[in-house]
Amino acid sequence: MIKESLAFDKVMYLASNAKKNLLVEPAIGDCEIDKYKDYLLSNSVVDNWITSIETGVTHEDAEYKEIELNIMPDTLYLGKSGVIKFLWAYYDRKPNKQEEIWFKNVLKSFWIKLKKHIITNPKIQTGFYDGIGGLLHTMYFANKKYSIFHDIELIQILMVIKKNISYDTQFDVISGSAGLLNALIDIYHDSGSDDLKKQLLDCINGVETHLINHFDDINCGWAFENPSDPNDTFYYYGYSHGLSGIIPQLYRSFLITNNDEIKQLVDKSVKKIIMLYDNIERNWPTSSSVDTYYTNWCHGSPGVIYGLGILLKNGYVSKEINNIIYEVLLRLVREEKPNLCLCHGSYGNDIIGKYCSEIIGNNKLKTDFERKLDNNWSKLLNTDNIIEVNKSYMTGITGIYYWKLNNNNLDHIL
Repeated sequence: MIKESLAFDKVMYLASNAKKNLLVEPAIGDCEIDKYKDYLLSNSVVDNWITSIETGVTHEDAEYKEIELNIMPDTLYLGKSGVIKFLWAYYDRKPNKQEEIWFKNVLKSFWIKLKKHIITNPKIQTGFYDGIGGLLHTMYFANKKYSIFHDIELIQILMVIKKNISYDTQFDVISGSAGLLNALIDIYHDSGSDDLKKQLLDCINGVETHLINHFDDINCGWAFENPSDPNDTFYYYGYSHGLSGIIPQLYRSFLITNNDEIKQLVDKSVKKIIMLYDNIERNWPTSSSVDTYYTNWCHGSPGVIYGLGILLKNGYVSKEINNIIYEVLLRLVREEKPNLCLCHGSYGNDIIGKYCSEIIGNNKLKTDFERKLDNNWSKLLNTDNIIEVNKSYMTGITGIYYWKLNNNNLDHIL
């Protein structure tokens, strides 16, 4: 996943390409989203199960094209959970009784499989984008409309997750316990069930303890081990894999648990992020061992200010953070990416830009980012070329369409 996050210029990502005349329509509206939904139902679903996903053109010449077809994982970043989020948002906006009967069967199958994975695999990844955190989050909110399971089932699953938290070695938002924490907190704030909230609180406390126990106080972060060399450890600073993604989840959990140790850890980590800021580059190094500067959601300034923005939105007070976000936005608003996706593309960056502009109260920057988003909306591939484009949530078109269906609201998007 980390390797994929850094490979932001590969062909698999959703891109605009004027040379191939893919930008043939001035805008893509509801009609294109309708066609995309129909395409998914007719090409990616077999026996009530989402089976595969095209990841774009991998080779093309005068005679033929090669389309890569991958088996879909279950998780949000590249897989079925992202498609489920899109379909759930679609039917919420455009009800279709017959199709929703089918969709409910998909959700039932997904829930049964998810429960089995959690119960039988104690070392399963827990993150939001590439783990069970995002799967639980998707299923919980879909369940509010479709009534797939009762609270008691979720409580039982949470008890298993709490018992297995100690197996997590990723710690981050994308694959580890900080991502699980993000999901638990959202569900906690939404739930009206005292019994469910009690179990959620127990899990939140468990994740807090796990992250405290593995926090490196000297290096101020959570160590990542090189899989090929266990003696090689380093510390990521970006949102998806590093410090700036973990901090806001811990601060949000502190607002629930009032754990002073968590608040101290957050304050120390914020100081570290401020110290690492390069005011010439208006960016942060990727990690303690890689000083390359990226401008992506996963690694680099957009993701870092997204994490800092979440802190401010939840009441954390820091004039320095406010000023840094403003400086970064001034550069980010001029940034153009060859890709249009959420993770490494223009959409992800500009959605973050709009979000952070709102948080610091800068209406001019907010308007500038909204204009960029409108321009990018007109560049999306139309459905005549739909087989050629990546269908995933974070590196393809599904996440962007979900964002549009969600009324351009960033909540639960990134």
